[in-house]
Amino acid sequence: MVARIALIILACALLLLGVFTLRNAYNNLEYAKDSESWLKTTGVVAISQVVETRDSHNKTIYRAGVIYSYNVGDARYSCSRISYGQISGSQKEAEARVAKYPKGATVDVYYNPTNPGQAVLQAGIDRMTWIELALGATFFGLGIAVAIVVRRWLRTK
Repeated sequence: MVARIALIILACALLLLGVFTLRNAYNNLEYAKDSESWLKTTGVVAISQVVETRDSHNKTIYRAGVIYSYNVGDARYSCSRISYGQISGSQKEAEARVAKYPKGATVDVYYNPTNPGQAVLQAGIDRMTWIELALGATFFGLGIAVAIVVRRWLRTK
């Protein structure tokens, strides 16, 4: 009985994780596609550093902490998004992104013309968006598979 409950909980958790991840990936995909048609201006990198944090399992996670400023008309904006779909990861990946955008560098900034505070340094779809989409589909598929196994198991008992 305990095993059945554990499998039901596992199936629900995988399904929820899959739905959440797919929804987030879909939103990133939509924003990334939209960013391809955003206007371009020039900006300056104000901060560029590797940011180290810990996840819920006390594992070290690294991300590129890049903050840049840019002007649209008479207004000045700051943003920290490099691309849509960016995910924290290894120290090496974070260091590579930081090296690409050193402090003081002049950068191309792509901003949303209807909301100039929304901007990216890399317009378009990032490979991480596809990875996030694949992960979401995998979690969701595993959740369905576990739910099918539980359902069959319950029918035979």
